[in-house]
Amino acid sequence: MINSSNPFLNNNTFSGYSTKLEQKMTIEGTANKTLILLSIVVSISAIIWSLTYSSISNGELPLLIPASIIIGGVGSFIVAIITMLSKKENAVYTATIYAIFEGLFIGGISTIFEFYYPLIVLQAVML
Repeated sequence: MINSSNPFLNNNTFSGYSTKLEQKMTIEGTANKTLILLSIVVSISAIIWSLTYSSISNGELPLLIPASIIIGGVGSFIVAIITMLSKKENAVYTATIYAIFEGLFIGGISTIFEFYYPLIVLQAVML
């Protein structure tokens, strides 16, 4: 029995949670999932970068850049809200979708910075 002065902590507060662990969280599993999601972000960013780099070297900013920033920013915000409000089993799918949207956003932002400040993205990646 929990004896507390907090009225929200009573005997029924933690009754909906199971004490059995279905799967244990390991450092190796966490590192693997992090590397997979990071590789998705980097891949999508590299695709956006490669599609627009030739236009940047010509001195123009293509329409794909603002579109990728808006779609990536708004999409990642919506998917983050959905991830927080949904069941934990759905996080596998929403994390992947979030990584795709973040790749769009980061690819667009880095392209704009490269347009105004040449070689700054290369320096940031090397650091």
